[in-house]
Amino acid sequence: MNVKHLFPSVALVIAVLLASPLVARSATTAATTNRIARWLNGKSLPHLDAVQAEAYAQQHQRRPEALLAAYQTTTDRGFLHEAMAKHPRDARVVLAAACTATPAQSNADGAEERRKWLDALKKSAPDNALAYYLSAREHFKTGQPDLAEKEVLAGAGRPLRDYALDFIESAEDAYLSAGYSEGEATALAMGSLLMPHLAQLRDVGTELVKRANHYRQSGDAASANKMLHAAIRIGTQLDRTNSLTLLENMVGIAIQQNALKELDPATPFEKSGHTVQAEADRLTKRRADLRATAGDFNKLFQQMSDQEIGNYFNQQKRLGEEIADRRALAR
Repeated sequence: MNVKHLFPSVALVIAVLLASPLVARSATTAATTNRIARWLNGKSLPHLDAVQAEAYAQQHQRRPEALLAAYQTTTDRGFLHEAMAKHPRDARVVLAAACTATPAQSNADGAEERRKWLDALKKSAPDNALAYYLSAREHFKTGQPDLAEKEVLAGAGRPLRDYALDFIESAEDAYLSAGYSEGEATALAMGSLLMPHLAQLRDVGTELVKRANHYRQSGDAASANKMLHAAIRIGTQLDRTNSLTLLENMVGIAIQQNALKELDPATPFEKSGHTVQAEADRLTKRRADLRATAGDFNKLFQQMSDQEIGNYFNQQKRLGEEIADRRALAR
């Protein structure tokens, strides 16, 4: 699967940094015999044209999910801007706006625009940790680390939700309305999913490690450890066995590994019953296992029929990519 469809603004960075198994799927040279595999292995996925997307948005009364689906399936920001104007309190719209807000005329204008949508996200989704983490990243970027720390700690006790399944299901419906088969629609909706927040969460983890070093240098070991464990918490929220994509797992593992490097390897790790070094070793093995499983699945993927690929993506939606890969290999 071409990582460009997952989050275009940071595709190259993530591909090089994480060597993601999803990127490997697009680089394989194995011959494929089905249309979906050829799409996902190619440089771009089919998009809806302007007429198809407009018809879909109109058919669904230009509801927020319809406008977001039109945006995802065409990459036409006009649909996103319309959603932002008409549905400024919908958490899915606000998240997309907060993640894609760019400077209109200057860096100051861009920061003000992002801050507006980040504050709106906290209001529309007060129980979502992602709102606080993204807000923290912006505070770090604008030189306000104290505010950023407060946001991170405020988000720590909340679940993290990125609305990815909502985006996928709406995009799938849009592709179906344009005449694609069910398997094709599911695959294309998964392949066109935008996930810019992953790179932003990695930024937060990096900044927390920097803050930990700042506190350590000033002699405040307790605050340093608090920052490192906050970063680890973010990583564990991404690295779950039912995470939708392996990119989430890999980013989560990377965040944890970076924080663990700053802790004494011989000390106990939280309430796990083992040491920091043992936890670091566990993550190294987990990363290797995920990449090995994905590598084996990549070979199988090239030989799957369109129907099998459609079934696979439906399993991924329900169970996450890690489990879906393992189940496909077991069969």
